[in-house]
Amino acid sequence: MVRLIGLHLRILYLLSFLLFLLLNLQMLICFLLFLLLILFYCFHIPQYKYFERYPKLYCSVQ
Repeated sequence: MVRLIGLHLRILYLLSFLLFLLLNLQMLICFLLFLLLILFYCFHIPQYKYFERYPKLYCSVQ
């Protein structure tokens, strides 16, 4: 019985750790997209006029 409880705790810990990694990864991707947007603004590449017109990035971090 104690072994089962320990196993469940270990699985819960692993799941929470994976969730934490996923959220961090999502925030990292949003940050990288933001940096790319800043680079587009700095260099004013003509084919990225879309990004100049719509500068909002929608990152759904829940």
